Order: sequence, then structure tokens, then C-alpha cells
Amino acid sequence: MKSKDTTSENAILTAAEQVFINKGYAAARTTEIAKLAGVNHSMLHYYFGSKEELFNKVFSAKLQLFASSISFVLVDNRLPFIEKIKSVIETHFDFLAENPRLPLFLFNEMLLSPKKLVMLKELVFPKISTAVDFITIEIKAEAEKGNIKQVAFLDLLFNIVSQNITTVLIAEILYINQPEEKNAFLQKRKMAIINFSINSLKI
Repeated sequence: MKSKDTTSENAILTAAEQVFINKGYAAARTTEIAKLAGVNHSMLHYYFGSKEELFNKVFSAKLQLFASSISFVLVDNRLPFIEKIKSVIETHFDFLAENPRLPLFLFNEMLLSPKKLVMLKELVFPKISTAVDFITIEIKAEAEKGNIKQVAFLDLLFNIVSQNITTVLIAEILYINQPEEKNAFLQKRKMAIINFSINSLKI
């Protein structure tokens, strides 16, 4: 019985993620989510209480995934610095390519609801700030060795994130129903972003 309950809960979360990301909070309906999950409406409310509680569960999970796509690589001290930057770009880019609607979903919901900005600060900022502190120390050490320019990591990070997001969103518009062409475009642009970012660090 426990396994069945867990399966139903996960099915609801999966369906909710699909509906919320495609339609946003305001346009989403819990009846549609329940139908897509293959459960009755009362079961959805049994597990998650309300539409807002279900949305917050999905939203917070996606926020943390978005942050983790960058932060976990930054604190990996097994990689040389330049390889770490390359890995950050690749990991974040590939994550976005697999979740192309996620950035707009997160940004739209945060603009529409101040509560979502609070969630951003509580869930993402601590994770990112730790990684930023870690990599800032590493940048200073590399610069003192003469390996790279002294740069502000947040400037570098904003450049990487903005280029990655813009590329993925443009690909969604340019290559509708053209998966092979879209993939070729994404791979080409990913390498261009990597080269641009690494070259910006060279002395």
C-alpha cells in the first residue's frame, strides 16, 4: 500500500510540473493535473492540500534544480580551474536544453508573486553564495599565479547564464519540430559560449 501511495504522489507531482510549466499557476487547474496523473481530484488534495501547496512544491524543486545545475560543479575541487568553468557551462547549458521552458516559468512566476522571490532568496541564494565564495577564492589564487585575469565571478556567471538561457530560448523558436537541426545549433552555440567565456579569462 505504501508503494502505491508513493507512486500516486509522484504521478501527481510529475503531472503538476508539466501543467504548471506549460500554463503557469493562474491558468493551471487541479482537475487537469489529477486527470493527467491518473488519480481522482480528492486524492490530489489529500496529498497536497491545495493548488498553491502543490505549486510551491513544484516551484521550490525547480528552483533548487536550477541552482544545482551551476553550484555543485563550482565546489568540486577535483577539477582544474579552466576545466571547472567549462564544466559549469556544459552542465548548466545541457540542463536548460532538457528543460527549455523552465527559465521563463521561474521568471514569470517570480514577477507575478512576491512570495516566489522570498522562496528564491531562501532556497537558491544560500546554495549559490557558498559556491560563489568558493570559486572567488579560486579565481584570486589563479590570478595571483598569472594563469588568468582577475575577474569578478558574478560578472562571469551572469554572462554564462544569460548566454545559455538566450540560446536555448532562441532554439525553441527557430527549430520547432526540427530536433536534429535544433540539436546541431545547440551544440555549436554551446562550444561558442565555452570558447568565449574561457577566452575572456585569458591574459
